[in-house]
Amino acid sequence: MKLTISRKLSLSFGVLLVAIIINVIFTVYNTTSNARNNKEITDVYLPSEKYLTELNNQIVNSKMLIKNWVFIDKKSETPDKIKLRNLQEKDFPDLKNELDKISKNWLKEEQDEYGKIISAINDTLFVKHKYIMSQLRILQAMMML
Repeated sequence: MKLTISRKLSLSFGVLLVAIIINVIFTVYNTTSNARNNKEITDVYLPSEKYLTELNNQIVNSKMLIKNWVFIDKKSETPDKIKLRNLQEKDFPDLKNELDKISKNWLKEEQDEYGKIISAINDTLFVKHKYIMSQLRILQAMMML
């Protein structure tokens, strides 16, 4: 087969057209993949990080507030005691509900770890807080007698 100038030009344009089509397919695939990743970051990872940071802050706050409950305040309605009650009764359950919603998009191992952490908070930390709070109420009541 003899390659004339017209056949060489046609072959060159054909090769160029195939390269452009492959490039377009590759670009569309990457753009779609990046959009999916950006959506996942925006909808899952950023809110998860925000809520988990807030959970950590609440745990640290509860530690400080329970120490204040024990060592500083003897009155029953001080700001720190009100904050601790609010944290246990409103703030933590609200945050847990938000984390429960978003954790459905996490990996199975992450969901299991989250479940263990929430169980530890509910079954250990807050139980001990409530025990301390009740014992100090009993002690304060006995001191008033």
